[in-house]
Amino acid sequence: MNTQKYLQNIFAGCIGLPLFAVLLFETDLLPGGCLTGEAQIEFLSVLLCELLTLGSIPVALRLIRPKNQKKITDISELNSFYRCRATWRLLLLGVPLLLNTLLYYLLMSPTLGYLSLILAACLFFVLPTQARVEQETQYYSSQSNTSDE
Repeated sequence: MNTQKYLQNIFAGCIGLPLFAVLLFETDLLPGGCLTGEAQIEFLSVLLCELLTLGSIPVALRLIRPKNQKKITDISELNSFYRCRATWRLLLLGVPLLLNTLLYYLLMSPTLGYLSLILAACLFFVLPTQARVEQETQYYSSQSNTSDE
């Protein structure tokens, strides 16, 4: 499977799983709001999700352009290096999105809903199109060529 299709599948999972959770909670197949009375659980969950979300967004958006990287000359190694970085970038946004969505429905805390919306919007900034894959792969190859000068 080529890199773009692989990343698009991960992107679809990062969007699809939270949407599936929303569908299950909204149709009452899963009980929503079952942890609403637990103040300590809500406080700790919101605090940890805020820290996770606010920490993962800048890291994920800057992950492709590291300052110091090893020299990459082989094309297959370059593609696997990019594929690994891009996968981490999508997962850094997708996993907190799923967690925030699930906790929103369990705790019914609007803060977690807003964090989910922010992460969903950020995912579209890293949408894995063919042009993006080519551009970022070329970025890595140009950085590898200039790092030995």
